[in-house]
Amino acid sequence: MPISISRFRRPTAAVSAAAAAQDARSDAGLTRDNPAPIGAAIDAGPLRLTVRSIVFGPDAVGAILGASPMNAEPREGVSYVLVNLAAENLTDRPVSIGNDDFGLVGASGNVRRFLDVVVPTPALAVTLDPGASAEGWLAFSTASDESGLVLWFDPLFVDGDWADRFLGIDASGMIPVAPNPQPVNEEGRDPAAPVPPGVLVVTSDWQLLLQEIVRGAAVFDLVDYRTGALRVDDATGEADGSEWVALRFTITSNSLGGPASTFPGNAFQLCNAEGAVILDMPVLTPPRPDAIGEYFPGASREGWVAFDVPFEFEPVLIRFQPYADMTPALDPRFFVGIA
Repeated sequence: MPISISRFRRPTAAVSAAAAAQDARSDAGLTRDNPAPIGAAIDAGPLRLTVRSIVFGPDAVGAILGASPMNAEPREGVSYVLVNLAAENLTDRPVSIGNDDFGLVGASGNVRRFLDVVVPTPALAVTLDPGASAEGWLAFSTASDESGLVLWFDPLFVDGDWADRFLGIDASGMIPVAPNPQPVNEEGRDPAAPVPPGVLVVTSDWQLLLQEIVRGAAVFDLVDYRTGALRVDDATGEADGSEWVALRFTITSNSLGGPASTFPGNAFQLCNAEGAVILDMPVLTPPRPDAIGEYFPGASREGWVAFDVPFEFEPVLIRFQPYADMTPALDPRFFVGIA
């Protein structure tokens, strides 16, 4: 299949014969800032991978909408990306590969995972027999103005990162150097002095800035069908004696370099005025975008977290402590929740 690129806003990047001739013997693809070029085969653990073609923007939207009536238009500020990839099994055992084995990362450093749509035929979702090959489509969403897109292969079926590889799919933007980490500060360490909106909190791994706190019916107005299937009186507490509370954060990876860091879904928890976690508190599916995700060093994004807070527990604080089950002593921070 010939190499083809359909893109929007950005000029088509020519693929030189020298670049296409690069193969698995080079060091291209080992790091995000040196991805394998389009059309070059690269060995990635048990597989040999080659990006065949890429479709961006309106063409990708049209292809995805045409693949199934169940697929939806992208949200405002978001577009779709399709990647046609060839995979060859280099081992003597069957190997399965699919969209969940890949992430899409651009100059922002934010990782986008599998787009939950029906992918155009053929989708790359196969089990390859030894020596067998297949081609198919992968689907992702990304910010409409994202540049420097790289396909990240970090397979679920391989432990560690020895098979991880990076394949370039958009040569229009250079990957920026991650800024130097901010020094760790003391903000929010004492639950008696929780952090209000507008004050930067810096831990060894993350920078957090609470932007706003929204309560009750205002949260209902922000959520989508997942939480909005409930009623507005559930949000205000008129139905069940608990109020919805959503907090919008700007979250930045404070790492100097290296692999992506995962911001987990349990990073924020409700706690009392003494800083003790209130157990069995309902966590709501938050407004989009949420705060959960993978961040390469220096990556930053805004995201929401949301809770259903019984009136009997007010006032409450929000405790930030990622990976709490693994490192109980890790530098917790406390934010104003409901005063």
